[in-house]
Amino acid sequence: MSKPTYQEEKNVTPQTLHQVEAIYSTSFPQHLMVPFSELTSELLIGDSRLFTARINDLAAAFTLAHPFFDDQTYFMSYMAVDNQQRGKGLGSGLLHFIIDTLRSEGITGLLWDVEAVEAGLTPEQRNEHRRRIEFYRRVGAQTLDAIHDYRIVHYASTVSQAGKLMWLSLDGQRPAPEGATLKRMVEEAYRLHYGLDQRDPLVKYVVAGLGDS
Repeated sequence: MSKPTYQEEKNVTPQTLHQVEAIYSTSFPQHLMVPFSELTSELLIGDSRLFTARINDLAAAFTLAHPFFDDQTYFMSYMAVDNQQRGKGLGSGLLHFIIDTLRSEGITGLLWDVEAVEAGLTPEQRNEHRRRIEFYRRVGAQTLDAIHDYRIVHYASTVSQAGKLMWLSLDGQRPAPEGATLKRMVEEAYRLHYGLDQRDPLVKYVVAGLGDS
């Protein structure tokens, strides 16, 4: 395998979008996918940043990162590796590149959500969810267990499933959010990733589960 390169796509070309769309369309179940045009719009208006791993100048993995309300935090979404390139360390390399890039910019926290182990309907799915969480824990991330019932939203429906919100301190000093800060971050995660505002019943339900954390 040619040595991969990692980069932020600051001038996104139609060719890059076509390559990323091919990865996106085969990496996620339909109920967790928004129309790709929505992701494209976010990039074009500057609401998100696209990072890729490339092999022979072709996108082989990607993720999106969104700035949060506090200028010190980013939310990461849709990390995926091309089916033909899995198991070669591209996901790990891309994650470390994103961490290093954001850290160099003074960003001190990174958030994202994952499916909970118990959300898997089969032993294979539960093992996959467990492996994904462990993959992130290896870089120092933690699940925010003060959120008693975080929910992953199925797009274009009212269905949701058990999930976890994960946190990584990029400077090694910033503590995991709690209390009012955690509440605000949960609300912002739902707004950015699912288009739900704080008045949505599901968001209210998840926030209510924080109790006095």
